[in-house]
Amino acid sequence: MKQDLFQFHTPDAAELRSPYYRSLLLEADPSPDSLAAYPANSIIRALTNLEGLPVALLVAGPMKHGMEILNLSVHPDFRRQGLAGRLVEEFLRGRKESVRVCTGSTSFPALALYQKCDFRIQGIDPDYFLRNYDSPIYEAGIQLRDRLILQWIPS
Repeated sequence: MKQDLFQFHTPDAAELRSPYYRSLLLEADPSPDSLAAYPANSIIRALTNLEGLPVALLVAGPMKHGMEILNLSVHPDFRRQGLAGRLVEEFLRGRKESVRVCTGSTSFPALALYQKCDFRIQGIDPDYFLRNYDSPIYEAGIQLRDRLILQWIPS
């Protein structure tokens, strides 16, 4: 039997302040102000390696009609191993309310992942990243401008 090299973990407040978690959070959202605005009652799940260090992280918070995934990040050395998908699937399992997620229009791997997990595009927020970030953000050599809003509805 193949040993799972990654374990689910719910980090506490002290762990979240550590450089390991902080760098993961900033990997997906480079704005410290955005991170500070996460609700205190957010759900936070991580995948850790055998040494207990976080390699992937999901943060979700309540919204008016369900939940919103606020941050989903995988350490660059551990990408393309299905870890983000595992976190999203574990978060959605048994959930009875809708879940929203917003991502950049140039975030092609994230967009594909969410659609594989049955999220559907609900809208576009034009120029969101130009209005809300001081410095330009580039992904795959393309300046990020628009935010896509996706929603998962339980079946």
